[in-house]
Amino acid sequence: LSVPLRSGEQAIGSLKIDSFEKDSFTIEDQNLLEIVARQIDVAIDNSKADSALKDNLEQISRKNKYETIIRTVTQSVHQSINLDEVMENAVQSMHENIDQINHVAIYLKEDDYAAMKAHRGYPDWFINKTFKIPYPKGFTWKTIIDGAPIYCADTDKDDVIGPAGKDVGSKSYLATPISYDNETVGTINVHSLQKDAFDDDDLKLLQIVAGQIDIAINNAKQAEALRESQQSYKTLFDQSPVGVYIFDKNFKITNCNERMADIIGSSRQQIIGLNMTELKDKVFMPSMERALNGEICYHEDIYNATTISKQLWLSLSLTPLVDNGENVI
Repeated sequence: LSVPLRSGEQAIGSLKIDSFEKDSFTIEDQNLLEIVARQIDVAIDNSKADSALKDNLEQISRKNKYETIIRTVTQSVHQSINLDEVMENAVQSMHENIDQINHVAIYLKEDDYAAMKAHRGYPDWFINKTFKIPYPKGFTWKTIIDGAPIYCADTDKDDVIGPAGKDVGSKSYLATPISYDNETVGTINVHSLQKDAFDDDDLKLLQIVAGQIDIAINNAKQAEALRESQQSYKTLFDQSPVGVYIFDKNFKITNCNERMADIIGSSRQQIIGLNMTELKDKVFMPSMERALNGEICYHEDIYNATTISKQLWLSLSLTPLVDNGENVI
């Protein structure tokens, strides 16, 4: 006697019983076998549902972990101009949230070396040996030179990975380039102790992280340029052979250099914060008003100093300062 086993509407097997005697089974036996078969059908469907649920939960868990990585790195980029801090947060988050990653490192190009800037999971001997990778060795440099990601599913069949990578136990690896100003400047490398550990989703994640590091590099370079500009401005301001002062729209002096204080015969502490509408001699006030109205002015006149009893012949050049909206400030 044989009855089909089904999954949904499809027959996928059978439940069969045999006897050594003829005419052994009755319609009741067939009905019983049908009942047993239907229970097995339910068990099969439950098993498939459990498997599908497990796969779905794993996908949800993986998606959540990837979102955590992206959120962590993105927040780090927008909250800090410290490139080292951003890279440390990136490798830490990837190492914590991607189960198949055993080792992760970020390398940036420095002349003829690729220098390890952040890492997780590597033993000390590996870090010491690969802290600076000379041009053009290994898959790190191949990624930089080609400007394209590399995925090796089986290092036993790979001729690009260096001996240190094999010695540390890498069975598969993934590397994606980091770019700045249309030039590849580094890589994100991830290693696994298992073969076939990574897929397209992992590559997409690494590319997103690399894109955020691109932004972080740009932010850091802009911050450095701003610091250099501010230092140049400070040097020019402080060491100028002429007196320089800055005043706001209320005619209050917000800054001045030492030379200005020398000319007036006062100190920076006395001048900064002074409201010029309260000066005894207001001979230069009309020119300062014109400057606040957007004019570049030049004015020579005799000035009676307030802080000391002294007359000075002053030559004054005034230039309006404007904000990004071209408003005089």
